[in-house]
Amino acid sequence: MAVLGAREEVAGLFHRARFEAVTHGGAALHFKTGPASATLIAGGEEVAHAVLADEYGVTLTLSRGHSEAELTFDPLGLGRVASQTIGFLRGRAEAGLVVSSYGRVVRK
Repeated sequence: MAVLGAREEVAGLFHRARFEAVTHGGAALHFKTGPASATLIAGGEEVAHAVLADEYGVTLTLSRGHSEAELTFDPLGLGRVASQTIGFLRGRAEAGLVVSSYGRVVRK
């Protein structure tokens, strides 16, 4: 349940990022693997922050083994080469999100 909760919180941040991008003329989601966290920035300010390691006890994996990633959204709410696979792990449980280059999210 922890990995699903973390995945759904991040999926919600993606939806919010698209909304904030339209409202503020752009937005970005910044991910870190150590400790696992996600930060939404819009209008030059931090709008939301989730410390997934503390809240859910999960670790985060990013595409190509990166330790950080930033996905940006333009004023139309579309991702700008935002493709990324995000994994959520806790023990043997895992869940994931696949983000297309336009910022669409698919759960896996």
